[in-house]
Amino acid sequence: MKKYYFLFLTLGTGLAFAQAPTLNSPADNATINGISTPLNWFDVVGESGYIYQIDVANTFDSNRVITLTIGAFSGSGYPTIYLSNLSFGTTYYWRVATQNGTSQSAWSETRSFITIARPTLNYPQNGYTINASSTALNWNDVTGETGYIYQYDIVDTFDSEGLVTRTIGENTSAAILPSGSADDITPETTYYWRVAMMNNSNQSDWSPIWTFNSGDTVNTNTITANTFSIYPNPVKDILNFSNVPNEANIAINSIEGKLILSGKANGNSPLNLDNLPTGLYLITIEKEGQKTTQKFIKQ
Repeated sequence: MKKYYFLFLTLGTGLAFAQAPTLNSPADNATINGISTPLNWFDVVGESGYIYQIDVANTFDSNRVITLTIGAFSGSGYPTIYLSNLSFGTTYYWRVATQNGTSQSAWSETRSFITIARPTLNYPQNGYTINASSTALNWNDVTGETGYIYQYDIVDTFDSEGLVTRTIGENTSAAILPSGSADDITPETTYYWRVAMMNNSNQSDWSPIWTFNSGDTVNTNTITANTFSIYPNPVKDILNFSNVPNEANIAINSIEGKLILSGKANGNSPLNLDNLPTGLYLITIEKEGQKTTQKFIKQ
């Protein structure tokens, strides 16, 4: 988007000087949900390009300062650069100047943003009781990650002989939460779990530690509201399951009771509901006379 400024000619030199651009996004002091982000500003009429700087110091003189240029902007919208491979939990400062030929404007205002330091856990909720021998573990995705590492243990120091540490690759679908699993759950036990993000060989801080409790029965053939779960809810296209017995009957009905879809579960394999119209639905899981029904929203 262009923001109009007057260009002033310096007598005798023929050089044109433009005013500094006005920054647009992200807002000053914004928190970025990830370690990559676009930066953009209002275009200046008559510019031949821009020079920009990003640094961890607001004086732009640290050994991590980046100074780069881009050519003249001719598209619609805003001149934009895309930052990636940023550090976790770090405050960055940025500014832009207009170029006109061999001259450069003054710098724009300096803005800052901070990258996310750690993931946010989602399921099972802190203190939840799991009446099954395994459970899905999922958390909110962030931009720019290359994978996640997660741990669960029976002690909050994560150093018992039963500690489980696993990694998963990059989450490539915005509609699906990154997810792992906790297996071979012992009855009547408290488990502790946490997650960290990866960016190539770099790891973020660990998330806050959450717990889940195993009930006195972990019968995988039992279907109850406490064991069966669906996510995300609301769902855009892919609906995920946890703790669904293999060969269980699945039925999706409209809120008025009309059958929309039915079939057999293949373990916890997800359903693609991309063609399902927007609305409120009921999903029922049934096996050997046991069943439970939950509501979900299709966006």
